[in-house]
Amino acid sequence: MLGELLERRKKERERMVRYLDNLARILREKWGKVSLVLFGSYARGDFNYWSDVDVIIVSEHFRGLEFPRRGAEVCEPIDAICWTPDETTIIINKDSWKQALSQSVVIADDYNLFTNQKGTTNI
Repeated sequence: MLGELLERRKKERERMVRYLDNLARILREKWGKVSLVLFGSYARGDFNYWSDVDVIIVSEHFRGLEFPRRGAEVCEPIDAICWTPDETTIIINKDSWKQALSQSVVIADDYNLFTNQKGTTNI
């Protein structure tokens, strides 16, 4: 029974990573360069039924857009934090974000912001 549960969780995480990989492809077609990182419970693998899918999306497309409007361009089921490359460079060096990203999955990194972060996994 536990083995079945773990296998289902693994498959659900893999399904979400494929979904995000496809989303990164679509965003690249629309906006050009993009970085996309999965973090939180889905990245760690300890998500549950009520867990949201925490993602950082980085794009020049967000420059000049009000922060609350940025995430409206990205669809459910993800909880997207949308930053410009400049904002990301500053924010990910804060201790709280270093911790949050310590076990993350880099889906796409056209801006080379996350590939050298400790604990990140590239797909």
